[in-house]
Amino acid sequence: MIMRRISTLTTALILCLPAFSQDPSFDSKKKELLPVPPQAAPVPVFSSQAHQHHTSLPESFAPMPGTPSELVDRSIHQQLPVSVIYDPATGSPVWISGQAGESLPPLGTHEGRIEAAYQRLEVLQSLLPVENIRTELPVESTELDGMQIAHIRLQQVSNNLPVRNAQVQVHLYPDGKFVVNGHMHSTNITVSETPTIDAFSAGQLALAEVTEHRHVVALSQEHQELLHYSGPQTNLVWYQMPGVIRETRLAWEVTTRPDFVHRWEYLIDAHTGETLLEYDHTCSIGPKKATGTDLNGQTQTIDVFQAPNGTYYLLDADKQMYNGSQSQLPNAGDGFIITADWQNNTPSNANYSEITSTNNSWSALEISAHNNSAISYNYFESKHNHLSIDANG
Repeated sequence: MIMRRISTLTTALILCLPAFSQDPSFDSKKKELLPVPPQAAPVPVFSSQAHQHHTSLPESFAPMPGTPSELVDRSIHQQLPVSVIYDPATGSPVWISGQAGESLPPLGTHEGRIEAAYQRLEVLQSLLPVENIRTELPVESTELDGMQIAHIRLQQVSNNLPVRNAQVQVHLYPDGKFVVNGHMHSTNITVSETPTIDAFSAGQLALAEVTEHRHVVALSQEHQELLHYSGPQTNLVWYQMPGVIRETRLAWEVTTRPDFVHRWEYLIDAHTGETLLEYDHTCSIGPKKATGTDLNGQTQTIDVFQAPNGTYYLLDADKQMYNGSQSQLPNAGDGFIITADWQNNTPSNANYSEITSTNNSWSALEISAHNNSAISYNYFESKHNHLSIDANG
């Protein structure tokens, strides 16, 4: 436990380091955060060159063939040149970047960020597969990071029900640059939004499936409390069927736990009871990797830890000093690095909270703090052969 307290203190102090990049002497202008489309272009840029600039995107996300006049209304973008990357499977954009041609509302408040995101999306309306931006893309969360870049996350809905795998993020930069990335679907809905099969029945159908094909072990009360699970968990969604004709079905998204370790997900058609999709969503525990953008706009890979209940901790147990045999992470252990929220307290006041995530995604501030901790550790290990603060691991 001593090692844990020392590691926490050291990492908490490192949390302050990213702020130094805001010093006026730091030449931030030399850091190009985003590719900028040609400013002289009178129409949007649709080329493989734009794809090559976005090296972090999967190679499958290639621009859809076609000329700009076939894809967008030119008049909207004569004052706003943009670069677009399309998903060839759906024809919808997965990446739009450019330079704002007009001022946006202040980004310092949650409400201002929401309005700014909607105004940006409304300018891009002709590119998007949704008819009403503000109704079909409600905001889930907003954040203003240390470099004053606003991040707004939206979930596509139709008739007030979420569209599965349809989330969008809008990133607004202080100098007017913007990026919109994610997935939106053109929902060709021809079925009733009122389910024929209720949530309980859908859960029972999923249980029947998992019982037929897998070994099921009843969970003890203690395990149910740890997993926050007492029976099938359901959520009503719209689901686009794969294929050329992307039919939209009303479906129950069902989570089942056949035993303490495994987690199986099912999509049950809410009208027919048909199993549309099933897959093993089991989370293995222990050290994991996460990738995200830091405060300098650079992509970093960090080490995190996943607990048995699926929660991710900003905790690095991948260093040589880690003593796994004597540790019971994330509750106790020796030889790991943890990044914690010190809650604006002084170092002498050890009142902090651990930073966690349910989906292994982290803010730019968290990425920077945790990555800086690893850099510091690696320096002392490689240059001075120190495996930990007390040199004993």
